[in-house]
Amino acid sequence: MKSLKPVWVVVLCVAVAAIFMLSPYGQKALMADDTKADSAQTSVVAMAETETEAEVEAETTTTSDGIVETTAPKEISAEATITTSANADTTSEAHVLMPRTLGNPDAPVKIEEFASLSCPHCADFHTHVFPKLKSEYIDTGKVYFTFTDFPLNAPALEGALIARCLPEARYFKFLSFLFEKQADWAFDGMHTQYLKQNARLLGLGEEDANECLSNEKLRMGMVSKMQEAQKQHQVNSTPSFVINNSKVVSGGQSFEAFKEEIDALLK
Repeated sequence: MKSLKPVWVVVLCVAVAAIFMLSPYGQKALMADDTKADSAQTSVVAMAETETEAEVEAETTTTSDGIVETTAPKEISAEATITTSANADTTSEAHVLMPRTLGNPDAPVKIEEFASLSCPHCADFHTHVFPKLKSEYIDTGKVYFTFTDFPLNAPALEGALIARCLPEARYFKFLSFLFEKQADWAFDGMHTQYLKQNARLLGLGEEDANECLSNEKLRMGMVSKMQEAQKQHQVNSTPSFVINNSKVVSGGQSFEAFKEEIDALLK
């Protein structure tokens, strides 16, 4: 009988544990543990999302050469890229060729810019004039701005396609970067790699980037829009600005010139 005592002790312990877990106190303990587990999982997801955003921001703002370096980007963007591709087909013809706009569609003044990503005057406008135009007129609901690509060479066309294949919310951020760093990529034989590497940091994976660049429908669609601009507004150079779908202003313009034009229309 003495040899059976340890067994009875084990059985008794299991029984006591079972009774406790089925009691109201035990159920509360289980619910508390589940809540802690759910909370921990939520925290991990939130942390992962925060780290992904933080690393993208870090790589796009703190590197010595702007966004891109010769080293491969961190692996944090892999999952984000897959998620983006699964949720939205950013390389579809409809997405790529849709208008890219900023501001209030009901604004009293509409400005459409036709620009080439390899055009120095366009880069100067976006680097020095556009930030003021945005803060004083676009963000305040007075101007509705549309950016339309008018690529004048192969690097500009590829840059336009890559930018438009990004998630829409990141389009203008990438556009500003390309203009700011124009001298680093637009006249370089390695421009394709530069574009793809930087786009990857903002959510466009290698496969989607290649699909975007090799899609003839997208290329022809962009050429068709250029032809429409030439026919409708006689746009033949960049940058060109169409104001309220009537007046065309060509060439680099100062902020003061835009201000005078816009203020006259707002009276």
